[in-house]
Amino acid sequence: MREDWQTVKLEDVCSFKGGGTPAKGNESFWGGHIPWVSPKDMKLQFISNSQDKITEKAIQNSSANLLPKDTLLVVVRSSILARTIPLAISRSPLTVNQDLKALLPNPELNVEFLYYALLADKKNLLSKVTRGATVHRLQSESLKNLEVTLPPLPEQERIVSILDKAFEGIDKAIAQTEQNLASARELFESYLNNIFTQKGEDWVEKKLGDVVRFKGGGTPSKANESFWRGSIPWVSPKDMKLRVISDSQDKITEDAIQNSSANLLPENTILIVVRSGILARTIPLGISSCPLTINQDLKALLPNAGLDVQFLYYTLVANEENLLSKVTRGATVHRLQSDSLKNLEVTFPTSKEVQSAILTRIMKQEQLTAKLEALYTQKLNDLKELKQSLLQQAFAGELTKEDAA
Repeated sequence: MREDWQTVKLEDVCSFKGGGTPAKGNESFWGGHIPWVSPKDMKLQFISNSQDKITEKAIQNSSANLLPKDTLLVVVRSSILARTIPLAISRSPLTVNQDLKALLPNPELNVEFLYYALLADKKNLLSKVTRGATVHRLQSESLKNLEVTLPPLPEQERIVSILDKAFEGIDKAIAQTEQNLASARELFESYLNNIFTQKGEDWVEKKLGDVVRFKGGGTPSKANESFWRGSIPWVSPKDMKLRVISDSQDKITEDAIQNSSANLLPENTILIVVRSGILARTIPLGISSCPLTINQDLKALLPNAGLDVQFLYYTLVANEENLLSKVTRGATVHRLQSDSLKNLEVTFPTSKEVQSAILTRIMKQEQLTAKLEALYTQKLNDLKELKQSLLQQAFAGELTKEDAA
């Protein structure tokens, strides 16, 4: 750190303001023109709008404060604090809810410099988060006592200018790489869809319920601790992240299976999530590679002898959009009803040899896609590390004009 830089606590260079929620029952408070920012709006560096808006009357009759332009907003209460601290700078007067804190910098502190300072110190901030069962908090005292290194204002502005220029280029590269990653996935999905739409003469169309047996899952009594000290995987939606399922976070005993609705399922069973919030956007599928059990949020599909289990897996992957359209939506939990699954029309060749040949083509294409995805994912990680490296240099007083090039 340079000699003309000083270390200060955040409370010494910022004033803090909280947020509030006008009464939801008062319609005159809502639908105005004043942005009312909550964690769901904190997705960009600069914010001037929000999903919900309130009226002047709401501000006058609630704990919501009208905050000026160039206020730093920090999410301090949310489940997202388990992995990141959303930050943003207001670009117009607005209000916030009680899950955010507003930091109004003193005249000697550039708000964008403060934004970058907190971005550089995000790992330290995350360590100060107190974890709850579902909601996590960043206490005001932790924020107020956070130490930041502060150069003179002209130097702050110089550093901001360099970082702005550098990050603009990096962000463009990130956006392009993310698009390439999405395109690679879309290419495979298109390939898969073509396989199942360009059917041969020996293909048949049947209802899923006619070619598979369905089995449900269950939960052994949580009150009986001895049920949960075993080695048998008990798969729930949180374990459904890979195509091949061989393990789970929770495991049960033989005794638990004998004394509950949990069923021991054989290797090469299709597992599908049928009850979860994740069904709003995707249908998790997997194939068991060992005997296991499932909870009641999954269904097990055991294909008949004439249908290869992996061929059925890719058939269901190709039908994801169709399956998503059959999901019934709840406030937080969504369901894919058994009847919707059983009545799903699936097509496949009657010959298992033909199924096997098609599978070989699909898996070759999938391997090529996986290689592309790995390349793009590594590039994304490298770009994000470059941003962090530039931030570390900035707050060690090591940035020069050349670093923006």
